[in-house]
Amino acid sequence: MRTEENQFWWKIHNSKPEHVRDVIFNQRIPLDVNYRSIMNTGFLHEVCYKDGADALSLLLTYPNINVNIEDEEGDSPFAVCCFFGRNNCARVLLRDHRVILNEKDRCGRPPLWYSASSGHIDVINECIASGRDLDIENCTDGDLTVIEVAREERNIEIAKLLEKYKKTPAETIHLKRVETGWYEREAAERFALVIFLSDGLLEIKKYPMDKKTTRFFRIARRLPIEIQMVLCQRLVGSTGFLVLSKDSEVAFKELARKLLIFV
Repeated sequence: MRTEENQFWWKIHNSKPEHVRDVIFNQRIPLDVNYRSIMNTGFLHEVCYKDGADALSLLLTYPNINVNIEDEEGDSPFAVCCFFGRNNCARVLLRDHRVILNEKDRCGRPPLWYSASSGHIDVINECIASGRDLDIENCTDGDLTVIEVAREERNIEIAKLLEKYKKTPAETIHLKRVETGWYEREAAERFALVIFLSDGLLEIKKYPMDKKTTRFFRIARRLPIEIQMVLCQRLVGSTGFLVLSKDSEVAFKELARKLLIFV
């Protein structure tokens, strides 16, 4: 047992939810982030149990972290979110492509089964809003499906929501993205990205042939055209430059000529 990891685990375990982020942020010792305690739960499990979304985001930045690490029951951190109704952490995990959503436990049940059984509709709303594929029909050993267990436990609102998702997935995803503020969060994150990129790299005009400049443009060209337009305008320093073409290739070549760089 590694003493440093064990002490760190207990700090997380004993901290109030609002203090968990500070515990992780202030950690200075190199850690094995996939360490499991004597209780066979990892750092991610503890953070998800406390619904510390900010702390979870910090942990996910550690290199080589196993986002699907299992506890002694075979449950992943995402399963913890579903079982206990921790929708804030579920939202963070749902945005991480490494997270496996439909991994069945030892009883043959996917994580969402427990949200439907326990009535955690907020977690289910986040799952649907994420747009990721959800396993709501397949269980092993003749067990109830996710929809069936919702009805069995008289969580009728959840059952109706899942049936709607099953029949009209695109419409239901859009509805839940509006209701959960998913669109607003995404817009805010994109806006923050635009400000960070443009303000942080305005010096490219001073060093037009720098490799970082070329790399910046290659990354920026993958962004939606609306964001590219804002970036172009901010980098040129004038709203007089407008991206009129829908073709980002043309738009960025035009901007590159203005900045005297080759992309």
